[in-house]
Amino acid sequence: MKKVIGYVFILTGLISLVSGLEKFSDFFAKFVPFVKDISQAYLSAVGVILILVGLYLSKRKMKKGKKDSLLPIFEGEKVVGYKKY
Repeated sequence: MKKVIGYVFILTGLISLVSGLEKFSDFFAKFVPFVKDISQAYLSAVGVILILVGLYLSKRKMKKGKKDSLLPIFEGEKVVGYKKY
């Protein structure tokens, strides 16, 4: 689930980064009018930060919360060995 959140951050960062460019600022201003009021440098900086946060969230390893990954093998009631889970 955290990877999906990371991908959303990356997508939002890319949109913010592209909207900070002069060529695309008029296009995004049609859909989001307050974009024209924000400096292009701020939009680009926010875009880069969102992309970095998204990359961190999507690339980080998830902890399963299990301490022991070995399952016991039983013969009757006696444990004869363990196998990795």
